[in-house]
This record gives sequence, structure tokens and C-alpha cells, in this order.
Amino acid sequence: MIGVLREFVHLRRGATQPFAVHELEHSDALVAYAARHGVLPLLHYVAERNAARFSATATRVACWAAYETTKVHNARAEEALAAVSEHLASIGIALVAHKGPVLTHYLYGDSALRQYGDLDVLLTQDELFRASEALTVLDYAPKTAVARSNQRAFLSAARQYDLEMVHRERGDLLELHWRADADHFVEQLDSARWWSSLQSVVVGDRVYRQLSDRELCFTLLIHGMKHQWSRLAWLLDIALLVAKLDIDDMPWLMATASAKKCFVRLQVGLVLADKLFGTNKRLDANETSHHLQPRVQRIVMRIERELRSAEASETRGLWRSVQADLECNDTLAQSARKFIRLVFTPNHDDWHDLPTHPLSKLMAFGARIARLLMRQTRLKKNH
Repeated sequence: MIGVLREFVHLRRGATQPFAVHELEHSDALVAYAARHGVLPLLHYVAERNAARFSATATRVACWAAYETTKVHNARAEEALAAVSEHLASIGIALVAHKGPVLTHYLYGDSALRQYGDLDVLLTQDELFRASEALTVLDYAPKTAVARSNQRAFLSAARQYDLEMVHRERGDLLELHWRADADHFVEQLDSARWWSSLQSVVVGDRVYRQLSDRELCFTLLIHGMKHQWSRLAWLLDIALLVAKLDIDDMPWLMATASAKKCFVRLQVGLVLADKLFGTNKRLDANETSHHLQPRVQRIVMRIERELRSAEASETRGLWRSVQADLECNDTLAQSARKFIRLVFTPNHDDWHDLPTHPLSKLMAFGARIARLLMRQTRLKKNH
């Protein structure tokens, strides 16, 4: 399976060599594996160009069905993005499209080859709540209500970087981002540089703004590591995007990751994409980060083993998830700060419970700890 995806990456880069013919026998496990990693539509792309490899009719039907379903879903998502963009532009708010339809067209050239769920857009911090109020006209409502008196605290919270909106009828999720990620994953956040290096991407008859290749690669690498690279589709995005980087982009990524103390997180994704799909880019590390390389390799080996497993990896409990994530921090001090933030800083779903009086927020912290313990108990019962 990974070999087939590797060939897809080479084709998207403009390779002209034919596929190496080796048949993929149909099995429920093969289809389930591809579906779990979000790559069934890509197998349809491969099957159409080398029918001999997919002689099993059942496999081809499953891939075709996933391709057609993804095409319909993504077409609706493109319409929703256009409606959001046009409405916000009418009141003077210019958004930047992130991932979703724009990234799909930019990297894959076919709206049905990449599966995604929610829509993500980037806004400046000053426009966030004005945009969320304006989107109520399009039947979007905040997933978690944030009292006006708590809005400033919400924007400055260490774990907060987006505001989730839900469409009242369709249930579609729209995420309004105002910074790259939480302080948990990237320290010394500075999203201001986003707006000075945007590029244009055409989707249908519309032109959207998107992050520059290097900024986009940085944010996608951090996002993938946040989820422990549990899907091959996310690594495919990295492999295709790295091919677009200029000669000075890779040193910039390394230097930025070291400066913002997310070197391990960023490097793991780059190494995985290179091992699995062949990015053909030098991954020279910053000299100050050489001591982190053994840990990078250890994490890469663990994640690669899970990715190559035919069975879905065991669902991690809360504590195992925290352990795996803390291992990706560059320093022990960073891990200590993150653990404290995890326990005491409100998460996205906690804000509607936060009282407005500053001193009474201490009671909300206790309620948060209770919820974390209850969640861990439920996971143990289910697994």
C-alpha cells in the first residue's frame, strides 16, 4: 500500500515512468486500511492508470465509490467556503483559506483525491469575534459560547488558537484560526508573519489567499505531530508540499523550529515523509539541535511501525496520549509547562462553563480536573 502511495507522489511531481506492475489482491483488510488512512480515493487514481494492478473488481468498486463520495462532499465544502469568503469580504474581512479545498487543489489537482472534514480559515485576532458574529447570517453558531467579558482571556489562553463554528442545519464545522497553534506545540508564537507572504490559489472560478509554502509546511507539520501522524494522508500532504519548497525553505524550517522549541515535532514529520515517500530534500539539522536527533529517530520508528500495521493501533488512554505528546517536546521545562497548562488552562469546550468573575475561575479548574479523570475512567472501561 505504501509503495502505491509513493508512486502517486512521484507522479504528482511530474514523473513519467510507468507503474511497476504488481497486483494488489482485494481484501476487506486492504480497503479498511486505506479508508482508515484517508487514501481510498488515491487508490482509484492509481487503478485508473494501471488496471492490471487492481484486477480485483471489489477493490476497484470500493475505491471508485470513495472517490465519488469525496467528490460530492468536497464540492459542497467548496460552496461553503465561497459563501463564507464572500460574506466576510462584504463587511471588510479578508480571510486566508487554510487546508481543505484550497490545499486539495494546490497539491492534488483534483478535488476528489483528498479527504477532509471541517473547513479552516485564518483571520487576524482583531477580526475574530466580528467574523463569528457576522457568520450567524449564514446559520453558523459558535460551538462553545464565549462571554464578551471572557473574550480577551480566550484570545490569550495558552491552549487556544481557533474558534469553532457549527452550521445549524448541516452540522458542518468551520474553524476560525487566528494563530498557528497552541503554546503547547509551538512556543513564542508569531502569526503576524503569515500576512506578509501569502500566495494565490485558484479553486474553480475563485481565487483564494493561502499561506506561503514554507509557512504552510510548518503549520501542517505541527498539526500532524499533534495527532501523532495517525493518517498516511497527512504525510502525503507533506511529501507533496516539500517538493514545492525553494532551496532556502528547508534551512528556514529548521531554524524556525529550533527558535520556537518545536524541533522534534517538525523533524519527525519531515523524516517520516522522506522515509515513506521520498521527498529528496536534505534534512540538515540546526547545530544546536543535534542532541535531539536520537529522540526524533525513536519517535519516527514508533510511528512508522504503527502506520505499517494492518490493524488499527490501540486507542490510547489519556495518560498514554499525554506521555506520547510530552516525548515530542524539545526540553523538560517545556514538558513541565505543558503539563501544567493541560490541567489548569481551559480547553475549547470549557469556555461556556467559565464564570465571568475572575476569582471564581478557580472553581472551573477543579471541574476541569474532574472531567479529565472521568474521561480517563471511561476510556479504561471501553478498552
